[in-house]
Amino acid sequence: MERLRYREKQDLVTYSLSTKLFNQYDLKIYDLVPLRSVFVLYTDKGEKILKKIKYDENRIKFIEESLNYISKTFDRVMKFYKNKKGDIYTFWEGEYYCIMDVIEGRECQFSNPLELSITSRSLGQLHKSSLGFTNYCKEKGNSELVKLNSNVGKTIEDFKKALNNTKEFKRRVSNLKYKNDFDNIFMMNVDRHLYQMEKSIEILEHSDFNLLVKEEDKIVICHKDLAYHNIIIKEDQAYFIDFDYSMIDLRVVDLCNLINKAIKSFVFDFTRAEDVLYDYKSENFLETNEIGVLYGLLYFPEDFYSITNNYYNKVKSWDEGVFIDKIKKKCEYFHYREEFLNSFKNKVFCG
Repeated sequence: MERLRYREKQDLVTYSLSTKLFNQYDLKIYDLVPLRSVFVLYTDKGEKILKKIKYDENRIKFIEESLNYISKTFDRVMKFYKNKKGDIYTFWEGEYYCIMDVIEGRECQFSNPLELSITSRSLGQLHKSSLGFTNYCKEKGNSELVKLNSNVGKTIEDFKKALNNTKEFKRRVSNLKYKNDFDNIFMMNVDRHLYQMEKSIEILEHSDFNLLVKEEDKIVICHKDLAYHNIIIKEDQAYFIDFDYSMIDLRVVDLCNLINKAIKSFVFDFTRAEDVLYDYKSENFLETNEIGVLYGLLYFPEDFYSITNNYYNKVKSWDEGVFIDKIKKKCEYFHYREEFLNSFKNKVFCG
């Protein structure tokens, strides 16, 4: 927990807080309090969130357009508070900032079956509300916006790049004369994760993946970061916040993300995945061939690749202890994850 607080403080100290920034909004700020990597603002118009965003205007425009489109039929998503110019972002001291309305409620607890059910059904509704977004953008002359923010059809190639990266990590570490603790844990576990990467790619290449990417009703705006703290439960409804990683993609990509988030803290309990699928399908029907693609996506060891890529490519500036704690945890649940994948194949996919 102390390490987590340290990382959050690292984010917060980069904020360039000034009355000149706040003067660009029609708000009176009474107080501000840090929360994770953002600030809660107490204002004359209620509580708001101040966030420094780390992407460019293209991404900001995509997120704004996608949320506006979704909100036409599904209003349980984050909302921006516009500045005096009518923009959802403010460029200040070389950085982009945005202010958002606070959604009153509690963070989703995946350990609570009711809240997981609410989230799964709400995700189905969210996806349905985003159908047609690609054509909508093209009709408005925003084809470039779609092109720059779409991952449709790219997953297999992404997985192959990750596979090659991991093989390169292995080669580099193998040649080290002195290996640290992270290196040793990596080397003890890399081969079985390389196998899972190769198996995932094989499953996807023999699935209907390339057919699905041509079907418009399978392509949605995916949230892609369905962690518990990005889902707010309010009056038995799920609200979705933080669309920083959202992309246009197959809806099963988001389902994979939710299932992975929901099961890994509970020894990869297969019944949780069954519950997610059951509740999602109550709002948004899934085809059999989508389940086959979902199985291939679930097979990819995303957690292992993420932590090793963050470490060896220096994507994250965490201290050594954080990296070691994370890779240990991800490797410890390997066998539970294997059991989960076998159950998914035999009881859901049956392929």
